[in-house]
Amino acid sequence: MTTTRARWISILDDFDRSGLTVARFCERRRLTTKSFYRWRKLLRDSGLIQAAPSSGFVEARLPETSAVPLAIEVRTGQRVVVPRGFDDQVLRRVLAVLEDAAQEAPLPPGGAR
Repeated sequence: MTTTRARWISILDDFDRSGLTVARFCERRRLTTKSFYRWRKLLRDSGLIQAAPSSGFVEARLPETSAVPLAIEVRTGQRVVVPRGFDDQVLRRVLAVLEDAAQEAPLPPGGAR
């Protein structure tokens, strides 16, 4: 294995443990996000690293007869109300943005989120 590959494996391992967004992690490490994503894909495709564990979201199914909209509360306390017939890809993007914002937000007084 090349020194560069070993270095990127270590960087990606650090990222997985950091709890930071890709943008914040790269900013702190003075890396470009383009290089980060390129190396992560290369190393995943070659089998040298595994994909990160899932975010912990689970699929929710509503009964076909349900007229009640689905309300999702994320750990920051924000609520997303989803109407019947929503676009699941849009919901995934909204939840990802909220998750990123929660990780980047300063801690409130007392230190707990």
